[in-house]
Amino acid sequence: MRFAIQAFAIVACVAGSAPVCHALTVVRCEAADGSVTYRDHCPPSDRQTGEQKLAGGGSNPSAARAALLRASPVVIFTVPACDACDLMRHHLVTLEIPFTEQNVDTDPVAQAALKALSGGVTVPTTAVGKKVVTGYNKAGLQALLSAAGYGLQKAPAVGAAAASSSPAP
Repeated sequence: MRFAIQAFAIVACVAGSAPVCHALTVVRCEAADGSVTYRDHCPPSDRQTGEQKLAGGGSNPSAARAALLRASPVVIFTVPACDACDLMRHHLVTLEIPFTEQNVDTDPVAQAALKALSGGVTVPTTAVGKKVVTGYNKAGLQALLSAAGYGLQKAPAVGAAAASSSPAP
């Protein structure tokens, strides 16, 4: 069924049915303190460090997406030089999920927010709304995203399943 819906959307785009196909531009914003957010536009105090166009579908995808982002914002708590943090960030970007990144290394406000959400200071910790997953846990993250209503648009990279199923050292 999902394939049929995707196929219809692709055919509608090719056929020139513009109302069905919308693109959403997401920009990467970096604040002076090094925290990174992904938004439709950067606040005046931040600098834009990247841009990506995301394909969408439906009659008003930007309104539905905005409502989802308000109801269940995605926040990743990280520290510099953290391989697991880099992997989780990359996974969110690959799935085209807009998120806010909080660096808890030197930011006491971010540290307090992390402790309030998860009860600890483990990084990476990813919050989807008020629910959290700690560590590099792709399956846990995808379960939270699906439960919140985020459509997972991309399949995992080839070899990702094998790599994530190997035991931790």
